[in-house]
Amino acid sequence: MHRLAAGGSPASVAAESGYVDQSHLHHEVKAFAGVTPSAAASAPWLAVDEVAWSRPHCANG
Repeated sequence: MHRLAAGGSPASVAAESGYVDQSHLHHEVKAFAGVTPSAAASAPWLAVDEVAWSRPHCANG
């Protein structure tokens, strides 16, 4: 979602993320979020927790 929100095309994001093609990405996003990849990428919930998305979590907190 962050790659799409950053302006990546669904086709390039799908390829970079290991999907066979754009339609597989579309299907999974729609099943998970209930909206298309474009709608999900512009959704306000994408920016809810910037810290959680910006760095990996460590085992000790």
